Amino acid sequence: MASADVEVPFDMAVPGYPTELTAAASRADGGGRPNPILLPMIENGLSWVLRLQPARVAATVQPLVTLLRQRCEELGLWVPRATGPHIIGVGPGQRDACPDQPAVTAWVAAAAAHLKRHKIYVSAKVKVLRVAPHVYNTVEDVEVFVRVLGEFVAGRRGAKL
Repeated sequence: MASADVEVPFDMAVPGYPTELTAAASRADGGGRPNPILLPMIENGLSWVLRLQPARVAATVQPLVTLLRQRCEELGLWVPRATGPHIIGVGPGQRDACPDQPAVTAWVAAAAAHLKRHKIYVSAKVKVLRVAPHVYNTVEDVEVFVRVLGEFVAGRRGAKL
């Protein structure tokens, strides 16, 4: 059983999720029957998102994601060229000596664990840390994230940044 800190491995040669539908109405059941406890929670959460207005949320967190990108690039970490306004992936850079996918996965898991010890919570995916600021996060929160991640990077690289 995988925890929230571990991504379940999958075959990298297979592009994405299966797209074939099962026969009959079972193709729409999402793998089981609706949970009567989760449905009201989902409705409440979606209502809250609509009240916040997705465009306003994006406009609020986009500057934080842009700052995250800049600061992580300064650390020599990998970030994708294009991201959504509310989320960014951060992975090991060239100086992090991750020659293959298992090394990258190990780096990501160790980075997530280091951040968690400092009460900073991100999702560790196979290739990147998934970082998603919220509307309540601040520039100072981004700087704390970068400082703590920088400590991890320096320790792994064996030098002080």
